[in-house]
Amino acid sequence: NSLLHELVEKKFDQVIEHLLNNYELDLNARRHSDGLTPLQLARKKSSKRIVDLLIKHGAREISEENASSWTTATEREQAMNIVWLDLE
Repeated sequence: NSLLHELVEKKFDQVIEHLLNNYELDLNARRHSDGLTPLQLARKKSSKRIVDLLIKHGAREISEENASSWTTATEREQAMNIVWLDLE
């Protein structure tokens, strides 16, 4: 996860606003676990203020995809290994 994903997850809108106003962030980065962008995650969390902030600062509407459609076979295998390790 990127810092931005974590902040959206926690709904820290004031921190997000500060970062967006002062730093250059990849607003369209996909989260490895599920392929969600910060904007998609904010929509899932029903965070209208964060959605508005992200769009204002240039986040693009990107269609949701299954993470397996944009990760390599090696990345998928590594992600599965992590899941299995957590289950053991």
